[in-house]
Amino acid sequence: MRREQYIDRAQVYKEVMDNPSNEMFYRLICRNRGNRNKDSMCIMENGELQYSATDQTQSFSKYFEDLAFPKDKGYDPDFLDLCNVRHKIIQQLCEQENITTEFSTQNICDAIKQLHSGKATDELGLAAEHFKNSPAIVTQFLTDCFNTIMKDKLIPHIFKSGIVIPVLKKGKNPVMMDNYRGIAITPVVSKLFECTILPSLTQNFNSQHSNLDLQRACLCLWLG
Repeated sequence: MRREQYIDRAQVYKEVMDNPSNEMFYRLICRNRGNRNKDSMCIMENGELQYSATDQTQSFSKYFEDLAFPKDKGYDPDFLDLCNVRHKIIQQLCEQENITTEFSTQNICDAIKQLHSGKATDELGLAAEHFKNSPAIVTQFLTDCFNTIMKDKLIPHIFKSGIVIPVLKKGKNPVMMDNYRGIAITPVVSKLFECTILPSLTQNFNSQHSNLDLQRACLCLWLG
């Protein structure tokens, strides 16, 4: 039974990714509300009820876009200054040590093996299976691509994008948008890049940890 539900859910997500539309998005919203809430087919925004699929899609889009931007929560300015100083110290350490990372095709192959199968396709229509079933075709291209990213120190914008799906929180009123959490489907190639660079980051961090502790001690004395 659980397997059948998983297959059905994956099929719906695939249809949304393959043929995105207001109607499909509206269908997904209704599905995530659960069987007990099928009679409620509206969303409230600023005190007004939205019934059409187009209006609900636009309302959710504005809602999650607003959540994406950081708000002023009254953070301690001294703590912010401390974080900025630490960031500069880490950057200076990296420049002094001239740390460079160059990936091999084997690094890419190892990272591909870490991708999880059975997940929804991303906004490019790609899933982990595309990479796992064609390693000989994609590894050299990805190796050159990731090495260029490390050399230029620029992350492509597509790596930072994703599709946000609203999912109703358990036991909450489906009419209120505040009762939905956004589940982001990030690009598979972005996850692959993270799996590729993580071992190198861990190794460099461990080698620089002692230097960072010394710099932190000096920083505390300077701020004190």
